[in-house]
Amino acid sequence: MRLFGLWIWILSSVLALAAAEPASRVAVKSFDLNITESIGAPDCYAKTIRYINGKYPAPAIHVDQSDRLRVTVRNGLESEAISIHFHGIRQLGTPWYDGTSHVSQNAIPAGKEMTLEFSVKDQSGTFLYHAHNAMQELSIFGAVIINEPAEVRKTLHYDDERTIVLSDSWHNSSLAQETGLLGAPFKWVGDPQSLLTNGITLSPNCSYLPMPQGATTGGYAVTIVEPKKTYRFRIINAATLNFLRFDIPGHTMRVIEADGTLLKPTKIDHLELNAGQRYSVLITADQEAKDYWMSSQAMWRKASAQNGWSILRYSNAKTQESTPPAALPARGPEIPSWMEDQLRPLKPPRVPQQEGDTRFYNFSQVALADGTVRWQVADRVYELPDQALLLQHYNNTIKNLPAASKPVSIERGRVVDIVLQSSVGNLNGVCEEHPFHLHGHSFWDLGGGNGTWHSGIKADVNNAILRDTVTVYPYRSAYFQTPLPAGTSCGWRRIRFVADNPGAWLLHCHIVAHLVMGMAESFIVGESNIPALPPHFPIF
Repeated sequence: MRLFGLWIWILSSVLALAAAEPASRVAVKSFDLNITESIGAPDCYAKTIRYINGKYPAPAIHVDQSDRLRVTVRNGLESEAISIHFHGIRQLGTPWYDGTSHVSQNAIPAGKEMTLEFSVKDQSGTFLYHAHNAMQELSIFGAVIINEPAEVRKTLHYDDERTIVLSDSWHNSSLAQETGLLGAPFKWVGDPQSLLTNGITLSPNCSYLPMPQGATTGGYAVTIVEPKKTYRFRIINAATLNFLRFDIPGHTMRVIEADGTLLKPTKIDHLELNAGQRYSVLITADQEAKDYWMSSQAMWRKASAQNGWSILRYSNAKTQESTPPAALPARGPEIPSWMEDQLRPLKPPRVPQQEGDTRFYNFSQVALADGTVRWQVADRVYELPDQALLLQHYNNTIKNLPAASKPVSIERGRVVDIVLQSSVGNLNGVCEEHPFHLHGHSFWDLGGGNGTWHSGIKADVNNAILRDTVTVYPYRSAYFQTPLPAGTSCGWRRIRFVADNPGAWLLHCHIVAHLVMGMAESFIVGESNIPALPPHFPIF
């Protein structure tokens, strides 16, 4: 078994060297991300929002699998530091460009800039980039599309593609939300006022105030298709709280990609995707030429914002819709892994055998003695260090960190199994779903289940999908379920990855409020193999 780990180590070394090869040997695509803030009204409620290059949501980045990216992030915010994370991109050999404040770098102060440069040639598919400092992800996000080679795209049989970015939106500020989450008494962020599609929607009883020139204002996003053509819809859940159901009435969807992994085409009548997850679905414009009201709505919560509407428009439609239906489609049964259980990887998975014991990470909500409320993982409320973990590695100061911030050390090349165990519900007794995301690595999703995981439960390696964000579902005591006796676990999920990317990495719940409340773990992978920090790397 150790031979397999050694093989992975050799392969990752080759990939890391390739990722670090001189830029002159590969195509370098350069992008500027100029971050500013101004008044806007994405759902017709005026508030301060963050723009990138004057756009909200941020403009999409399109590259080919063979490209190298050079991205300059300029922080034009008045007072807040910021970092930009490329979600799902492994940063193989470039751990300092993961864009995770407190972990891979210190956040970029207001008025400063930073250039990130990295390769994506070992990945393809649908990704996203977003802010990764405090709760800024609420309003800074955009799509990243890494094109498969032309010969691969031909086998997917589609004529064109469209990108749909779903998100949630609150009328109060991210700073106000963070203050409530970390304060005493604790104040939850509440459900969002709106669900946006490509950055806009309309609120009921909308009444516009005068807007600055170029400001984002509400409306319904329109996706235009040509009759008889087949499209790849890249659908991204950039929400920071909501697990979403997405519907396209009258059209069958065939799922072909999840988080950068191609799948056997699978028919579904609606799509379910969690915060941070991305899917590609094929649809054929073979219905009556008119407007169709697509919709997104929250699942696994008491209620959903009712304005998650957008329009699928045939280019030859004779009339255009302006008023959505009176009600969203029925949410249907909320069943753990309903859709995911049907999905299969396009190619047989090459899942390595387990090495050593399974790491058991239980998590639960706790009330602390100071009157605050936090989430703990493996009996620890994680605290992000003031100085980035990776920089502390270079300074040899990790050993001085307090226990709440120390990372877990993992040997390079080791095959790691983790069970994410939802031990008990919230303090109010409710079990919730949790999307967990791992930085720096993709993992095989080995499934989940009810109650408490035990070693007698076998992993399904034959149908495992390689991805980077997975849901730990509630199997009891969700908002709509019958409560079960106290002490019964909510549910679990098991993942497996090869620690082939030396660096400092975060594993965390992708509900931003939960991350802020401590729902995370950090790793130092291959501590003695972490490559040297590039010359002139900015230390803010």
